[in-house]
Amino acid sequence: MAPRATSLAWVEDLAEEVISPRPCAQQFPDLETRVAEHDRLVEAGSAANAAADWDGALTLFDQAYPMLFKTSTLLSALSMRLQRGEAALTAACCRLLLGGEGVLPPEERAVTEASLAQAEEMVARVFAILEAEPNAADLLVPLDRHAALCSRALGASEDGR
Repeated sequence: MAPRATSLAWVEDLAEEVISPRPCAQQFPDLETRVAEHDRLVEAGSAANAAADWDGALTLFDQAYPMLFKTSTLLSALSMRLQRGEAALTAACCRLLLGGEGVLPPEERAVTEASLAQAEEMVARVFAILEAEPNAADLLVPLDRHAALCSRALGASEDGR
């Protein structure tokens, strides 16, 4: 499914910030300590994800990513964004990853492509709701309302409304 053109250009800007944040400002005595802290945060994020605490997991993955800039950590964060209903942002991030200068290993490329497909499907469902909604403009602001709309779109796909 091709991405829809929207007036949400700010999503592309935010995606750039998510993909390329400032490096971690925390000082570490050595690389081994930095890696250990990154891994601790990722492990805690994975535990939060397993407990369906997507906000907590996202916070932890977002803290870990700028420590080592591991794509796997970024993909974990994007998965949490999608769980939270941030479909447009997740899709924009995935498109940046897939179109970037770096080469993604096959497994990470497959995860990114699957996440992109999921995110674009959710965005398409949101647009379908918006097109049928008489006060659609009211639903386009702020991100938490967008997330709620994505939740509604997921529910619609399950019960056919």
